[in-house]
Amino acid sequence: MAARHVDDEKFPIPVSV
Repeated sequence: MAARHVDDEKFPIPVSV
């Protein structure tokens, strides 16, 4: 996944890669 906003509503994961 791209460096988009961390969607805690769908997947509580640090999407900052």
